[in-house]
Amino acid sequence: MFLLELTYKVSQAEVDERMPAHAAYLNASHDRGEVIFAGYKSPRTGGLIVANFNDKTAVECFVHKDPFYLGHVADYRIVEFSPQLGKELFGAAVQA
Repeated sequence: MFLLELTYKVSQAEVDERMPAHAAYLNASHDRGEVIFAGYKSPRTGGLIVANFNDKTAVECFVHKDPFYLGHVADYRIVEFSPQLGKELFGAAVQA
């Protein structure tokens, strides 16, 4: 599993302008079972995505196709982790 932390590099107006394409990309990935959770940080300086990919190469490919990445809207920090406490919240995405 991976935690992606996005930090905006542009104005909030530019983020809002590009949000529909980013949201559509995340929704399609969610439908495939890749994105588990996603949302804004508070204050709204970026966002967080919890994703299920097999390896770092796959998650990097996902990031590089994100409209926010392609449009230079956000910087990305990728953290790989293994859920333990509360892992039932992740359902079948968590490998035994």
